[in-house]
Amino acid sequence: MAEWDYTGESYYVGSQDIEPYGMCWDGANFYIVGVNTDRVYKYDSNWTYTGESYYVGSEEVVPHGICWDGSNFYMVGSMNNTVYKYDSNWTYTGESYYVGSEASFPHGMCWDGSNFYIVGINNNTVYKYDSSWNYTGESYYVGVEDIYPYAVCWDGSNFYITGTISNIVYKYDSSWNYTGESYYLGPEVIYPFAMCWDGSNFYILGNNTDTVYKYEGIAYLKDVAYVVERTSDVEPEFTNALDELGLTYDIIVEDNGDIPLTDFSQYSMMLINDDSFSNEELIPVNQYPAVIVDSRFMDFWGWASSYPTYSQPTTVDIIDSTHPIASGLSGNIQIYTTQTSGYYLSESYKYDGITTIASTKNDIEPVVIGAVNAGTTLTKSGYPDTYVAGNSVFFGITRQDYWTENTRTLFKNSILWAGGFGAPTPEGDLKFTNITIDGTEVYPTANPISAIPGNPVNVDITFNNIGVMDDFMWEARDQYETLLASGEFFALSPDTPAYGNFSFTMLSEDVSLNFYNYHSE
Repeated sequence: MAEWDYTGESYYVGSQDIEPYGMCWDGANFYIVGVNTDRVYKYDSNWTYTGESYYVGSEEVVPHGICWDGSNFYMVGSMNNTVYKYDSNWTYTGESYYVGSEASFPHGMCWDGSNFYIVGINNNTVYKYDSSWNYTGESYYVGVEDIYPYAVCWDGSNFYITGTISNIVYKYDSSWNYTGESYYLGPEVIYPFAMCWDGSNFYILGNNTDTVYKYEGIAYLKDVAYVVERTSDVEPEFTNALDELGLTYDIIVEDNGDIPLTDFSQYSMMLINDDSFSNEELIPVNQYPAVIVDSRFMDFWGWASSYPTYSQPTTVDIIDSTHPIASGLSGNIQIYTTQTSGYYLSESYKYDGITTIASTKNDIEPVVIGAVNAGTTLTKSGYPDTYVAGNSVFFGITRQDYWTENTRTLFKNSILWAGGFGAPTPEGDLKFTNITIDGTEVYPTANPISAIPGNPVNVDITFNNIGVMDDFMWEARDQYETLLASGEFFALSPDTPAYGNFSFTMLSEDVSLNFYNYHSE
């Protein structure tokens, strides 16, 4: 898929404000600022209005650009040529920064993890400010591409400017050199006043229609860059999971010299092996979406002030059962078939900003599995902040040879969430209408299934769609949790039943048959 292909999805925001100007994403929700009401409106990740709005007219009556730096929101107004700082709940902090000496009539603004950028419309120039809003003295003229630039956006690798004269998005490298690439937005968008990136897709705000339009992100070479120290370190459990999810991947081997030669921006995400890398600084953790299976380097990568702590858990507590990574799981679950090594980020060392998915205690700490939303800044007193540009997961259940089915589910869900491949859906939402195994109707699925070893098991299944195009996956494992078979069915259309038939051969007396599905865009 080429860059900037329109997905056909759009979201009307004119019910909140008929003059929307600015837009941003905070890793969980979208925000629109409207000039007509001087309010910021909050939308969930599916662009459903949450009912929450925040008045900013006391600071600026012509609010234009907004952005999020992982801890705070910022709004720039063109009446006062000033940037105003708000906390994570949009409460004004009392701090403001005058930018009119550089950016006359400022409109768009963005944050790249280290610096802020403001577009000055009157002089067709982007101005760079440090994290405290001190002007760095660096500016970049973009008037050659469009004489009325409006929005600015950073996607973790490149900058983008919208031109309202040409109705085109222009792409620049990280040093603001024009790449020569541009993307025409018409006919769906006229007057592209704002844009943002959510880690997977671009969004453009069309001021003439009061509508946000969604565009495909980058055309990736493969889905996953799987990074290992040596070829012999490749974990079959990992590659099996990627295969079962239908994902493509390249294996990036440090000992072969692959890491410095790899353009990780060409992959949807990284999967980092639990290896003793010699040049861990070359692995761009925090720059791109990643699942990090690690017992060594989380301090170097800025998630903790010390490396992960060793433990021997066989169970963990699911702390945030509402998170997509924990989909279908809750309470205390078994993660290993025997007592063996695992790792966690301890309460003494971990940075703030990590969402605890699973813990060795019924508490948010210590962190066995932790998720960080794209655009989050991790903080710890006395240590440098860490900006995480893409959805990322710390996965401390490192001994794959002893994983349970629960652990496989957590791992697959982590991959789906970090890579933006589709949110897993709990089994309760599958809404099966009929499952027949060897001619006997069962609902819900009988686990385990008993049959004669060597004989085939035949399964017929019908399930209802739940309003979207669903992919339905199944897998069969014996009592030792060896994968015997797996498969996938595709629904033909939303809200219509899907049908499937498959069979596999029993290798032992008991088999657990597991059903799950996920939404795929």
